[in-house]
Amino acid sequence: MRSASGLLFLALSTGSWAHGQTSIWPGSRLPNYGALPSQADDWKPILSAVQSALASNRPVQIIGELDGDRNYTFGSISAIEVSDDGRVRVIDRQALEIKAFDANGKFKSTIGRGGGGPGEFRIPAEVQTDQNGDVHILDLRGGQLSVFRDGPNGPEFVRSLRTDSARAFCRIANEYFVLTPAGPNIVRRVGPNGLLSPGFGKPTGVGDAKAFGDEKMAAASRRRQDQALMYCDASRDLIVLVHKETPLVRSFSRNGVPRWETQLQAYRKGGVAPVQGRPGWFGESADPQSGTRHQAHAVFRVTDSVIAISLIEDGVTRRSVPKYELRMISLQNGRELARISTHQKVVGLTRTHVYTYADLPYPRIMVYALPPSRATGQ
Repeated sequence: MRSASGLLFLALSTGSWAHGQTSIWPGSRLPNYGALPSQADDWKPILSAVQSALASNRPVQIIGELDGDRNYTFGSISAIEVSDDGRVRVIDRQALEIKAFDANGKFKSTIGRGGGGPGEFRIPAEVQTDQNGDVHILDLRGGQLSVFRDGPNGPEFVRSLRTDSARAFCRIANEYFVLTPAGPNIVRRVGPNGLLSPGFGKPTGVGDAKAFGDEKMAAASRRRQDQALMYCDASRDLIVLVHKETPLVRSFSRNGVPRWETQLQAYRKGGVAPVQGRPGWFGESADPQSGTRHQAHAVFRVTDSVIAISLIEDGVTRRSVPKYELRMISLQNGRELARISTHQKVVGLTRTHVYTYADLPYPRIMVYALPPSRATGQ
């Protein structure tokens, strides 16, 4: 089973298609139509279907309540996984647990609790389900990867690997690849005992001690610029890094060979910057002209050859209404195929539905039905 994880109010507007610079979610029953189609240009009708579904402002299903049944309330959502068959897993970082829902939005089970023992979490950050149904969860405390499997009484803890430094992960076959932005190579393979390989992917963050007045601050800035979302495609032997605060998207083979690199267009870069007149202090930075910045929050599969990157543009140096958008990227060559504005944070897509997330007035996942004719790409 393939899945996509990750973490948009309504005035939908269509953005122009932009070409990047490339080197080389209880409600009504939802039908299951299986995996997405995979024709060469199938992403075009799907993109149109997503726009139409969101423009309706009529979700067919909502997971999340203001109060009531604890199984349907969330404290603070940090990650959402939507599988091809419409099953949803949600990390509640306040409750320190992962809740699972079936394709009809019905609560099924809870994984984990707060603590430092086996099957417990401190800072759960990412969740992915593999083709066998095993659930893999990354805890940022200690970079620990934990595996759970369905048992007769619900999910059971299987094992864990402590990597110390992992900040994101994805899997190809039975291998973990993790993001370690503090090292000389930011992508590393995890061995069976949790040991990390030397890795690949050179850091790209910039910032020197002279500008920040402190080397520790400069190093923190560089590491932040190398924070990224990860997406693995086994069929292409491909590992994609979507940098969260810069326009850079790049890919490698599982052996570390660079495949392609793209700079997203019309991207307002943020990060951290020294505070003028206060040596040793730094704060959030934004594009100097707009006072806003883009950040990547989710990456998920659209078709076998195209992924979508979910972005938010919000204000830092001036107040602004957050804007959300999707960028479509070719897995073949990294080309930026299209860009559209959305009214919510889009976190997942199946052949028949698009999944979004909102945290106000309470955390919830909303599901919109795609128009059938467009959803099939016909």
